[in-house]
Amino acid sequence: MTLLRGAHRFRHGTARLAGCLRADWRLLVRAVVWRLAVPVLKYLLPLPVLVRFMDATRCGGAPKAAERSGPRIERVRRLLMEGGRLVISGNCLDRSLVIYRFLSEVGASPLLVMGVNHGTSGVSGHAWIEVNGHALADATTDSFVPILVFAAGGQARRIAR
Repeated sequence: MTLLRGAHRFRHGTARLAGCLRADWRLLVRAVVWRLAVPVLKYLLPLPVLVRFMDATRCGGAPKAAERSGPRIERVRRLLMEGGRLVISGNCLDRSLVIYRFLSEVGASPLLVMGVNHGTSGVSGHAWIEVNGHALADATTDSFVPILVFAAGGQARRIAR
């Protein structure tokens, strides 16, 4: 039974990865590169410096008009939903930094939000991306209270509670 379940998961994952490859192979390759680089960068750089580094507008200028549209945001969302942990990290901060990078490249003005949850088992933290006031493909944000937001240009602002 376990072997059959593993084979099913492998086929399903391969099909999802193939869909991402067909949708935007360049984005997929770049996501894998960032997937490997961000954990190292996270170890080497303080968070505010890392967020400024991941903001593409600081180094690449304004996005091209053709790149600013919703289709690119949809491709990033699809990669997030279907890419799996091989492509997009299971770590919320790593995942959010890569998505922040991709969305800032197209002028989507993403917000990197850091939040905490004071639950019964202690304090936990979470990071997610918001575009136009909505969390991008992350249903777990409701239980977290935002405490720090990184806006365009990697500028941080603390949320007073």
